[in-house]
Amino acid sequence: MVLGRLLQRLLARLSAAFMKRRRRIFGVSGIAFVLLFGTAIFNAMNARPQDLQAADYVPTVAGEPRATASFLRGQQMYDANLMWSLLNEDLARSLRQQGRSVEEEQRRLDSLRQAGTKIDSAQYIGGYSIPNGHSIHFYVVQRSGGRTGVEYEPFVFTLDSSGKIERVQ
Repeated sequence: MVLGRLLQRLLARLSAAFMKRRRRIFGVSGIAFVLLFGTAIFNAMNARPQDLQAADYVPTVAGEPRATASFLRGQQMYDANLMWSLLNEDLARSLRQQGRSVEEEQRRLDSLRQAGTKIDSAQYIGGYSIPNGHSIHFYVVQRSGGRTGVEYEPFVFTLDSSGKIERVQ
């Protein structure tokens, strides 16, 4: 509303200036058009940048946990550090005991990127709360590229009571 009033006042003052100085009519009207058109485009795009920072990734569906959405975003962005940061301490320790590491995961993701494999979409199906405070969340992930074309893969995440990823299946 305030922006609309400011634009109205600006246009009213500009139109008064037009009457006094006809030589500037085209320049000022061009600027006004660009400003109005730019504002309309900005609003139409919801004023959100196309490239979200991984840490600022916001779940797209009501009830979708931030940890699972960010984990899948980490896979889309080939960011092992983001993915690893979302694991609870027990899972991270278990993976380290198996000889896995953030560096190894990053190499695996880099290999997938070089092969042209990518996540096209991740659809949150829903979640289920367990009485111990943990929850289970279901996704269908569409991957493409590589040798196999398009594949659909189910993901099941178990989150601990603090919202960290306890298990990925």
